[in-house]
Amino acid sequence: MFGCYLKQNVNFIETLFTEHYYINPHYTTEWAQLQYFAEKIARYCPYDSVNCMVGMMREKERALCRPYPSKLDLIEKHGYDSKQLMHIQRLAYMFDDYTKQKPYAELLRMDWGRREHLWDIKAYCYSLAEAQRIAKQTVEYYSNRKAELEYTKTYNSDINRIFDETLLRILKQQFYWDLQKGAT
Repeated sequence: MFGCYLKQNVNFIETLFTEHYYINPHYTTEWAQLQYFAEKIARYCPYDSVNCMVGMMREKERALCRPYPSKLDLIEKHGYDSKQLMHIQRLAYMFDDYTKQKPYAELLRMDWGRREHLWDIKAYCYSLAEAQRIAKQTVEYYSNRKAELEYTKTYNSDINRIFDETLLRILKQQFYWDLQKGAT
């Protein structure tokens, strides 16, 4: 899982900020430490973070009109899957807030106006042509913004150390339990 966090993928990073999770009781200390450092983990490499957000936008743009079997009825009815456009907009909001250095937890909790806009998108407030145009323009805009940022591919080495120490504690604990089971 640590490798997934280091990739800076929004879908993984947000797990550090949720109040809803299940952790093996043997590892609550390790999980608490990861949550304590969640903001630093989320900013491990800003270059990778914005790159990932734009990459996800591109993915959603490609999926916008793709007739996946589970989305075939929506594509036939509306010509596109509104959820893909909604995700593009959500990622755009997140990109803006991330580059403004807002706390990551705020990126995940949209204000009412933004939330309402996302719901409107999901309810097919745009025609197929409008949705395709908006998706294309949004992806182009954020691709250009990403290129303009002066982020370099630098990493927070403290996070590497924290992950290494946490993983070592988990492995030592597991080896100890395995040895205890073998001794009985």
